[in-house]
Amino acid sequence: MIGEWTQIIDTYKKRERRKTGKRLIGIKSLECNFNPKRRTYNPHYHIIVPTAEMAEILVREWLTRSNPGWTHRKGQFERKVVNTERDMIETVKYGTKILTEPDPRKKKYEKGQRKVYISALNNILMAFDGHHLFGRFGFNLPTKKIKPESKTTCVTDHKNWEFDPAESDWVEQNSGERLSGYLPTSELVEILKDGIDTELE
Repeated sequence: MIGEWTQIIDTYKKRERRKTGKRLIGIKSLECNFNPKRRTYNPHYHIIVPTAEMAEILVREWLTRSNPGWTHRKGQFERKVVNTERDMIETVKYGTKILTEPDPRKKKYEKGQRKVYISALNNILMAFDGHHLFGRFGFNLPTKKIKPESKTTCVTDHKNWEFDPAESDWVEQNSGERLSGYLPTSELVEILKDGIDTELE
């Protein structure tokens, strides 16, 4: 996937230089989900580009370069950006889900059905190792010059925090103060206790 993506972007950079085409620009994220029912992985990109024409070019090139039988037109979903902030968050929110529904096709699930498939999660994270999950293509943002601070300050008043699993929080060792005050939901406690699958690969 990553090789095919690089070839597409490079091809259109060359076409722009030769004045035979436009450079493709946008932002992308790499995501991979696990389907425990089928025991399959679904690596895919989320992409935002400025025009429908550019989206069509990417889909056409993707289908042309992908292995036959691996990629289908019906799997390429396109839509117009309606809410920029929401759609940006949707594009870059995560590389993979920690919690997975036993049957991803079902929209509703009963409490306690979601699990952490730890072997599958490890496989995804290992496959991601060394790759950028989020990025931009076809453009660079202008660099901002930051003036260095003239003074160097030394921190002398610090606290000694240590994570306490029983508290689900960082606790200051001298005072017992909790850092976040976070209280896990009963559903999360149940998942951590009984919802981690260590067998399914």
